[in-house]
Amino acid sequence: MISNKNNCTHRREYRRLLRPQLAAKRLVSYWEKRVEIFGPHAAFQKLTLNSASKVDLDTLGTEFGCVVPDASGRVMIMIRPGIMDACTNPRESKLRAFWYLIHAALEDVETQKRGVVILADPRNSKFSLFDRKLTEMMSESFR
Repeated sequence: MISNKNNCTHRREYRRLLRPQLAAKRLVSYWEKRVEIFGPHAAFQKLTLNSASKVDLDTLGTEFGCVVPDASGRVMIMIRPGIMDACTNPRESKLRAFWYLIHAALEDVETQKRGVVILADPRNSKFSLFDRKLTEMMSESFR
């Protein structure tokens, strides 16, 4: 028989893990941000290279970022600002390319459980070329 104290603890833990209001807010926030970044038409298409615009494909082609598995089963996204700085495509395209990388990483169920590590490789970067606005756009897109 389960004691009443353990039962209350179990219910409290279950409620903490299952927060439908918070999940709904996150889902709405995600789609609002996705529409803001990709526009009302492209936002509802699957994020694949086939659906990417020519400019976004060009940005991804600069290899400013890549998805790499690590030894523990997590996925790392390596961002190379030195290459991103040299890319003359608009910030919005760079942000969309970043989203493509995130979505590519999260296709794996194990990655969804274990999480993603984002690393920046500062080689060939120059502080004078650092795009603070793009960095803000990237971090705000995942709040």
